[in-house]
Amino acid sequence: MSVPIAKLTRWSGRSLHRLPGAWTEGRGRPPVWPEVPTGGGRKRIFAYLKNFPALTGILDALRRSGHPTVVYADGMPAEYRWFASETLQFTTSPVHLGQAARECDLAVLNSGHGATASFLLAGKPALLLPIYLEQGMLAQAAVRNTNAVVDAPHKDGAKAAELLEGMLATEQYSEAARRFASRYAAFDPAAANERMLDRMEQLMGGGAAGGVQGNVPGSLTNVAPLIGLPGAAVEWPTPSRLP
Repeated sequence: MSVPIAKLTRWSGRSLHRLPGAWTEGRGRPPVWPEVPTGGGRKRIFAYLKNFPALTGILDALRRSGHPTVVYADGMPAEYRWFASETLQFTTSPVHLGQAARECDLAVLNSGHGATASFLLAGKPALLLPIYLEQGMLAQAAVRNTNAVVDAPHKDGAKAAELLEGMLATEQYSEAARRFASRYAAFDPAAANERMLDRMEQLMGGGAAGGVQGNVPGSLTNVAPLIGLPGAAVEWPTPSRLP
């Protein structure tokens, strides 16, 4: 996983596989928003974050922003809860991402596939703080193909906070997210789940669709507009030789 992303595009023997869609069906509790007025330019922010080096900086920025914020603290150390305030609340119970996406104005995420797709399909922009390689590759694809997200460094809290403030000061990302959601308004998560299950059964049973031939995910450069969304094709390089 430490191989630089640029080198992952050099493998030969590539083949294309269709992706049936994003697995975005949500489960969990509805978000409970801080009881503060949402007028006067205040925006609802939903953050779904793990523990990472820039976490202190981004939580401090969220608290100082004064925007009503819910933070789903998935695996976050308890000491970070001292950032809680009148406008920033923590929850450790799973949150229904679909409802959070509908109700918020901006998301702050670690660039997980399902969460990122959920908020973009709801027409909401996101600040992405990818921790792992595949999350970083997804974030880059989303930046290129949606114009509705910002890829922030997960180790630089000051820079991440600066990027968050920039997103809150403009409507351009919200407008781009709404355009993206409009383009995929016909996407049906339940139908996508059925297609995924059908494909799994075909692979396990060696059906007409054929079996897995050992290809390993590598380049996400051809994700359009975002990996896993309807109609997207992604290149799966066959590692016939390593760079």
